[in-house]
Amino acid sequence: MLTSEVLEHLSVEIGKGTNILKIKYSSENPLVASAMANGIAGAYIEHNLDIRVKPFRDAVEWLSARMVESRAKVEESEQVVQKYKEGKGVVSFESKENVITQKLRNWSPACPGESKRQEAEVRYKQIQSVIESPSCSRQCPKS
Repeated sequence: MLTSEVLEHLSVEIGKGTNILKIKYSSENPLVASAMANGIAGAYIEHNLDIRVKPFRDAVEWLSARMVESRAKVEESEQVVQKYKEGKGVVSFESKENVITQKLRNWSPACPGESKRQEAEVRYKQIQSVIESPSCSRQCPKS
């Protein structure tokens, strides 16, 4: 009943040679007429966008599901490889090295003074070894 009432006061015209629609709604109240015409136009635009976007949304959902499945397969395969390595006595330090390296990277910026001190100490020792080396005894002054 409400639908037939709305359709009775609604008219839609397609512009010749264009994709433009003229939506008209007749009412005694100009605010109602304006709100109904704009509301119908908005609903039409939203519907068309949904139709155009749906294939992409479906593709994203499908790809997301495949990604979850692939991630699970990779984790399962990694566990199988790890069990095989453990069974054969193969030792891999790669993951431990990554953890240690990461901890060192995190530690260095947190202690800039300590890393500079260590760097200065290494340079000092290098200079000392050059000064004390036998090949430098004639050319390098001792201090």
